[in-house]
Amino acid sequence: MMPALQIDDIHTYYGDSYILQGLSLTVNAGETVAVLGRNGVGKTTLIRSIVGFTPATRGRISYAGDTISGLAPDKVMQRGLALVPQGRRIFRSLTVEETLTIAMRERPAGSTRPAWPVERAYDVFPRLRERRTQRSETLSGGEQQMLVTARALVSNPGLILLDEPTEGLSPRLVKELQGVLRTLHDDGVTLLIVEQRISFALALADRIYLMDKGKVALETTPEQLRGDTELRHRYLGV
Repeated sequence: MMPALQIDDIHTYYGDSYILQGLSLTVNAGETVAVLGRNGVGKTTLIRSIVGFTPATRGRISYAGDTISGLAPDKVMQRGLALVPQGRRIFRSLTVEETLTIAMRERPAGSTRPAWPVERAYDVFPRLRERRTQRSETLSGGEQQMLVTARALVSNPGLILLDEPTEGLSPRLVKELQGVLRTLHDDGVTLLIVEQRISFALALADRIYLMDKGKVALETTPEQLRGDTELRHRYLGV
């Protein structure tokens, strides 16, 4: 498989705190990869380093063969990445329709992936169609999570980064989101998921990286992780 995202030996700091300590991983084109680990091991910092919010001080991050480490976040997104951030981060004064219209980008020339126009996003999140004229701040927490996911979809990305996408969602909405991400996988979109809900990650991932103390401690598969109680306890505390 051809790597879509390649991370080589990155080191990232928050002030004087040394968070990512030589982390490396690969996400192949069309794969769904999950990154799991206890709180505080650096999972969100990994996402922030990829996007450029908290740039790595050393190491290299590349997407589709081009180096993106050192680029400003808007330049990273223009390369074909999209982010579903932790905590939702909506534009509160915009309506649902305005949010999606602003985020919409054309599919890259030559792409064979099915397009994600706004109407298709409404098809998978029909509640957003019902709320299309409402300001985003009036939506429930679950509806806001639908909106930030739909916002990523309509940018027609090649790679979506999802940081704790099920946080605060009801079991029904978790199942709904799981179905959407399976559709994206079937469409050939590459997914990197940082998640606390282990069952969600196991249901979707082709491969799993377990993080510990700012590094990848182990690469495994959903099948191996399901069947290894000691491994789950050591790295996930369950």
